[in-house]
Amino acid sequence: MHKSSILSHRWIGGTAVVAATALSIAIAAPAAAAPLAGVESAAVNAERNYVVDVNFADGIKGKITFLEDGIFRYNIDPSGEFSAYAAPRDEAHAARIQAQPDASEKYAHPQANVSEKDGAIVITAGTTTISLDKATAKMTVRSGDSVVMEEAAPVDLSDGSTVQTLVKHDGEDFFGGGTQNGRFIHTGNSINIKNESNWVDGGVASPNPFYWSSAGYGVLRNTFADGVYDFGKTEGAQTVASHGENELDAYYFVADAASGKSTAPIAQELLQAYFKVTGNPVLLPEYAFYVGHLNAWNRDMWSAEQKDGYGAWNIKGGTPAAENGGETKYEKGGTGTSMQAGSIVESLNGHGPTEQTENIPEGVTFSREFSAQDRLDSYLENDMPLGYFLANDGYGAGYGQNGFGKTGGVNPDGTSSPERLAAVAANVQNLKEFTEYANSKGVATGLWTQSYLSPDSNPNTQWQLLRDFSSEVKTGGVTTLKTDVAWVGPGYSMALDGTKTAYDIVTEQAGFRPNIITLDGWAGTQRFGGIWTGDQTGGNWEYIRFHIPTFIGQSLSGNPNVGSDNDGIFGGQPVIATRDYQWKSFAPLMLDMDGWGSYVKAPQTHGDPYTGISRMYLKLKSQLMPYIYTTAASAANIDTGNGDAGMPFVRAILLSDDSAYAASTATQYEYTMGEDFLVAPIYQNTDGDDANKGIGDGDDVRNGIYLPGTEKDIWIDYFTGDQYRGGQVLNNFEAPLWKLPLFVRANAIVPMYEPNNSPDQVDRTVRNVEFFATQGDNEYTLYEDDGTYVENRIDESDKEYGREATISYGSNVKTKFTSSAKGDTATFKAGKSEGGYDGYDSNRSTTFVVNVSAKPQEIVAKNGDEQLKVTTVASQEEFDAAEPAAGEAVYFYNEKPNLNYNATAESESVRKEGFSGTEIVTNPKVYVKFAKADVNAVEQTLAVTGFANEGALPGTELDASLKAPANLAAPADGLTPTSVKLTWDAVKGAEGYDIEIDGMLNSIPSGETGEFTVTDLAYNSEHEFKIRARGGKGYSEWSAPLKVKTLEDPWRNAPAPVDVAWEGGEQWGALKLAFDHDDKSGSAFHSTNGGEAIGMPMTIDYGKVYALDEFVYTPRQDNGGNGNVAKMKIETSVDGAHWQDHGVAEWDNKGEGKMKPKTVKLEGTSARYLRLTVQESTGGFFSATELALYKVDKTEGQETGSLKAPATVGSEDEQHIDNCVGRENRGTGVADWNSHVAQSSADFNLNGAYDVYDMSFTMSKLDGGTKKEGKVGGSIVVAPEKASVKAGETVTVAVRVDGAKNVNAMGALVKYPVADFEFVKGSIQVTDGAKGMVNKSGNYTFGEELDSVNIALANKGDQELYAGSEDIATFQLTAKRDCEVTLDSQAWLIGPAQDFVAAGEGEVTPPVDEVKEIGQDGFAITMTNEKLPEDDGANVEKLIQQNGYEGLFDGDEGANGFEFKWDIADNQQDGKLPEYVMLPTTMHFELKRPVVMRDVQIVNRDTYNGTVTSLEAVITYTDGTTTEFKGGEFAEKQAVYTLAAEKGKQVKRIDITPLTSEGAASGYEGDAAKNRMLTLREINFRYAEADQKPEAEVDKSALAAKVAELKDLANDGYTDESWDAFQKALEAAQAVLDNAEATQQDADGALKALTDAHAGLVKPEAPQVDKSALAAKVEELKGLASDGYTADSWKAFADALAVAQGALDSADATQQQIDDALKALEAAHAGLVKGEGQGGTGGGQGQGGTGGQGGSGSTGSGDAGAQGKPNGKPGTSGGLAQTGDATAIAVGATGVVGAISAAVGALLRRRRRD
Repeated sequence: MHKSSILSHRWIGGTAVVAATALSIAIAAPAAAAPLAGVESAAVNAERNYVVDVNFADGIKGKITFLEDGIFRYNIDPSGEFSAYAAPRDEAHAARIQAQPDASEKYAHPQANVSEKDGAIVITAGTTTISLDKATAKMTVRSGDSVVMEEAAPVDLSDGSTVQTLVKHDGEDFFGGGTQNGRFIHTGNSINIKNESNWVDGGVASPNPFYWSSAGYGVLRNTFADGVYDFGKTEGAQTVASHGENELDAYYFVADAASGKSTAPIAQELLQAYFKVTGNPVLLPEYAFYVGHLNAWNRDMWSAEQKDGYGAWNIKGGTPAAENGGETKYEKGGTGTSMQAGSIVESLNGHGPTEQTENIPEGVTFSREFSAQDRLDSYLENDMPLGYFLANDGYGAGYGQNGFGKTGGVNPDGTSSPERLAAVAANVQNLKEFTEYANSKGVATGLWTQSYLSPDSNPNTQWQLLRDFSSEVKTGGVTTLKTDVAWVGPGYSMALDGTKTAYDIVTEQAGFRPNIITLDGWAGTQRFGGIWTGDQTGGNWEYIRFHIPTFIGQSLSGNPNVGSDNDGIFGGQPVIATRDYQWKSFAPLMLDMDGWGSYVKAPQTHGDPYTGISRMYLKLKSQLMPYIYTTAASAANIDTGNGDAGMPFVRAILLSDDSAYAASTATQYEYTMGEDFLVAPIYQNTDGDDANKGIGDGDDVRNGIYLPGTEKDIWIDYFTGDQYRGGQVLNNFEAPLWKLPLFVRANAIVPMYEPNNSPDQVDRTVRNVEFFATQGDNEYTLYEDDGTYVENRIDESDKEYGREATISYGSNVKTKFTSSAKGDTATFKAGKSEGGYDGYDSNRSTTFVVNVSAKPQEIVAKNGDEQLKVTTVASQEEFDAAEPAAGEAVYFYNEKPNLNYNATAESESVRKEGFSGTEIVTNPKVYVKFAKADVNAVEQTLAVTGFANEGALPGTELDASLKAPANLAAPADGLTPTSVKLTWDAVKGAEGYDIEIDGMLNSIPSGETGEFTVTDLAYNSEHEFKIRARGGKGYSEWSAPLKVKTLEDPWRNAPAPVDVAWEGGEQWGALKLAFDHDDKSGSAFHSTNGGEAIGMPMTIDYGKVYALDEFVYTPRQDNGGNGNVAKMKIETSVDGAHWQDHGVAEWDNKGEGKMKPKTVKLEGTSARYLRLTVQESTGGFFSATELALYKVDKTEGQETGSLKAPATVGSEDEQHIDNCVGRENRGTGVADWNSHVAQSSADFNLNGAYDVYDMSFTMSKLDGGTKKEGKVGGSIVVAPEKASVKAGETVTVAVRVDGAKNVNAMGALVKYPVADFEFVKGSIQVTDGAKGMVNKSGNYTFGEELDSVNIALANKGDQELYAGSEDIATFQLTAKRDCEVTLDSQAWLIGPAQDFVAAGEGEVTPPVDEVKEIGQDGFAITMTNEKLPEDDGANVEKLIQQNGYEGLFDGDEGANGFEFKWDIADNQQDGKLPEYVMLPTTMHFELKRPVVMRDVQIVNRDTYNGTVTSLEAVITYTDGTTTEFKGGEFAEKQAVYTLAAEKGKQVKRIDITPLTSEGAASGYEGDAAKNRMLTLREINFRYAEADQKPEAEVDKSALAAKVAELKDLANDGYTDESWDAFQKALEAAQAVLDNAEATQQDADGALKALTDAHAGLVKPEAPQVDKSALAAKVEELKGLASDGYTADSWKAFADALAVAQGALDSADATQQQIDDALKALEAAHAGLVKGEGQGGTGGGQGQGGTGGQGGSGSTGSGDAGAQGKPNGKPGTSGGLAQTGDATAIAVGATGVVGAISAAVGALLRRRRRD
């Protein structure tokens, strides 16, 4: 699901496309793209002279690295990092796109040179020159003097993607991109470099970020990011390639593309360059080219008798197809099946398990009759070739039943218990037993996997499903691995890494060449395995049709090893299956994907003749294996000696022919296998017979076979020997069911084996070679090795790269064969073989097979110079049995060779099947068998005298005696939009005809015919035809040319939708296929889940309003099965909000008419929208080949609101409004309604009146249209002032609005009974607030019981929107009699986006019931748990494998896009996941703006690691209330957990807490290992626009008053904390006042926050003061008497005591003051002196702040002095008092007391003032 905004749209039932957005959330604009702005400098790197460092403007760095002459890497990295390798989807994925590092010695690294010329930086290396324009940074690349590539614009780097735009030159074609289903040439089109998991025509399965141009360049983007390549579709003169990353990193390949150079060498050079960087394609083991069988043979239950719940599987073998017979068995099973008590369970080897069997149900038995061994025997018993057998390990099957149903057994460190290991070992032994049996029959084994390759430490995995590919290889003996759909989700780097891992295991541990087949290919995949195109249904012509160009396109993309399921994954149609086996016998991979459909997927299934025909082709493939294997070796970029290294196995015709015709889609349904075999599959029912539900009986003709070359090139029909000239198109080519149109190039040399069923059956000492010589010379080199050996030398010295492989297939043998035919003499040679390999035996017999047209006069056979004795035999049987002695040869001339292979099985019924006995006679052949000889030591020669191989070719000269055909014509009844039927008068003596069609010669084989239909023409296109007769001597003159135009486009009246809203998925067929204007093919839309489509509407927006004719539903044309509709509701709408119901159509979806188109007439209807709701269908799906809505012919769509021509809104429509407004479809107004309103389809709300709602569609678009935005809000009502009136009274009727805002038009339609009221003329009054609107209000009469007042106020164009609460209009009615005031009314407020509020309906936004989802950007998201209680935004990277929340919002509910960190080494700490990877973990979704929500859907994983088994959640609303979800269903595993929100309440936060989950982490013990895995697929936060509350005007007055009151408040000693909080609240309040978008909630919240902050201002609290010591001292001394003390000392003491008491009494005294008072009191007490005081000569020492020096000879207290230093040492005069001097102490105490008294006094005075 594409999500483009914070509030992403998910379309639900009853929706339309034009809905206005209910919630406006500000979205930051994406960063602007940043095209390069120029080049500043470039220089050769100081350390590597093959690297050039480039400095672009704005500090951007670039780098160019030359690897070879013609190969360079161009990297522009804004970060400056220049990563060596593309970032994988996961760091654990170690496989690289490159086959080796750039610095590898495998590259030549030509030196680079840099110079400047003509304003450009010029960089050269070898013959390659790169120019970077300094001003623009645009790059131009030359090969020699030829420009091969040039940028049309600077590279554009942005945050989201990197775009390179190149000039697209005239005549330039583009290829590549991987598995682009149904396509091979991309010129003028756009392709996605993205695995769409869409395996039908138009889909992409295994993309490749590599493309190449016929102009001589190729580009490999070094990335794992998705991309789009536009080859001139958008801009015809540009090629635009983009990938979703902010860096350009690409390898460029440059070929010598001098003017006039052929495409083939350019393709070869570019493909070889691509292989140089990414690695050579793998050379598969020889067995891989045979049929492979795949099924699950370890799961299901079987019976020999029919039983309830068991399905029948029938293999007819040699039994006639029309008869009941063969072998039938019955199965109960499928994915998810588990064995049941008392059943017979399938197995690999016919016996049950031996280890850990306690969970096997009681009474279960095992039988070889229902085993993989038995199915393998079925192939052999029917004499069918079989290369490999995959017994499956996924889909609940495994490959053994040991440990069935057991789980657990995982130790804390992740290792397995002995019992678990024993079960695994026993299952591997079971696999080994099967492998040994299969190998004994010559068949290899493998696994068809749905899982990963490494051992599983998950304790929840059942033991019979555990696997370890290493053990399966080393012990189990498997060498084939087919990856499956489960490998797609984690991305290309995962699949690349997986295939590499499997490749390394087989090559390193088994030393065997693996056969790896993957679904998810990418650049580099080719060096590990082949490509399988995915799951297609099969059983229809479409399956074959689109696969032909798919194979061609994949081959041109750098992976030649391509294949697909024979007759699809389901299939089962005998004609289709037979035709599929035919053509795929000339393609690399053939897969019998068994067990999914209703038929056994095997060539022996359908009976005679199908079984025999399929066998004949599979045997022929086995015979051709030397040629096939040599072709595969060339495709693996091995030099076989044939000059075609790197060329694909399946080759486009353009690689054999340089004509424009060859390089077009005209040749997309044919190809060559290697260089010499041309294959033109039967892919459609050309003769049109109705057998087999339209598929036909298989006896057909093939048109449009283009034979490459010129008339000098000869192509030979392989099956008849008929010869045809090149450079022409064959038509009406007879192709009965048994015959594949197969041609061999003249002079081809084809080495062959004897027919066989597997490579192990081949006796390589028997050497056959067939020569198709006509005239001229040719040579062919046979490449031969042991077919299985491989050496994988691993270099791990480059730690960043990892494991670099160097692959060797060991030694090989090459043998050159030559042929030379000159006149009637021909010489054929088998040169000395060169080389050897382990097991090679050079002592071989050789049979020369020479195609001739007559028996030769003489043959001479030689070994070297030694002439052999030739013995002639009388029959083919005698020849085949002969074993010539040394020095001898055997010869047989077979005038009528039989190409049919007669079955040699032990079964008599197989040997005697009908087709096997049918002779297929071809041209004569000469057979010469040489005695065994050492072919490495001797050259063998066969000389033929009297040689002739004449194919009765038509002459190439004008035959004046042959008349030109007369009356060439194109009858009108033979014209269609895509075809022209030509007729002419047959010419006596003609053997055929040549028709020149637009300059291309087309051959018609029969001279008796007088008509031919030319097909596949463009709609409404003109063509020129000429015809001539053809005879044995030559040809006639051309007829006069005939120009004919095809009919108009049949789809011209079927507009294409601009948008389709559908929630039911499209997994089994893309939605776009229902609108591709192809109602004949088997390509069809097909919904995802059964039952889900019922009641689910599909809303189709056609963008304009059309006058409709009909709707046509065309069911799927493959088999009319699932999704075929029986009942469908049809609705149309002009505005997407008001729908016209056309009823429920009921159709035949099961009988004879089930595949016929179904029509619903819609004459008289105009609409923009079509809504289809399936109410009944087969399987509850929705499928369609086409959904076509037809407009009336010769009418055009009009913009909604356009009333008159032209079709867009303009001034003429404004004028016409006056003709429409007030019209109603009733009474006297019908005529005007029809002529003005209905004719313009202007009644958008379908109420039979032209009102303000209808008018607004026109008015809002005038003068350039409104630019205003905003959602309409408020309410509107029609309000009479009285409920009843008396006769003669006047009542005022108001149209009243309340809280209206964003109103672009408003009004009402009020109908009043004329028997009760009379309208008061001139009484309509409109508010001044609407004066800016156009007023079209009025009173209208219709001669009926009701007249109308139509209030219509609308803005014209871009005007200010209305807002307010008032009576917007009033009018008056006068009562004719006493009556109630009963009025029929409607009223509307209409917004600028045509959203509206209707009277009494609340808020209505079209579509009414649109349910949407809030996207990721609508939230602030955090995650917390016990170990991570806070989240600064980094927790998601700590916890989640994908490092983000995107997987919860990507719309893919089938992908595990949000997972806890995987339990792998890269994520572990000390051998285990970090402790914080744990449940419970809470995900907090804080809404950036509150929303009224419907519910939250939490989509769980189905099962396995991370599946949530319980959770809790809380929804918090803006009013502070919450809804909690826990217990009950939330305590159990659910597929989807649904949190239903309270209606009408705005949600501000959702907290979701998964509590428990499946799976256990390694490294933990017991319960600690549990609940450390989490997998969620999606969370859908759903809301409906209709639920959102209208936003009232925001009242900020109270907030403004509070801000005014407090803005000048001063800080009077408040604490820093409380003052800062107050300031922030004040600033926030001001911001709300300044924010025009602030809500009432924002204002109220700011007011509360400010009020609370003001109230929270506090001053510092006094610290706690300890007065206890002072209090104790006061208590001790307060009773002391003054007796005997001197007056001065007592006064000092009394003052100190008083100060101390005052300090105790003071609440504000500080601790310092208390301490000082204590010290002063203690000092004064100590200074008490008895008797009289003593005078002295010195002054006293002042110790306090005011103490000073006493005068000379005085006894003063120090008060007279003024020089004491505060808190310092006292000044001195006349000497210092000694320690203990009482007088000094007393005087000092007086100073202290003075200071304390002053301080305490000041404190007390301040308290009194307070």
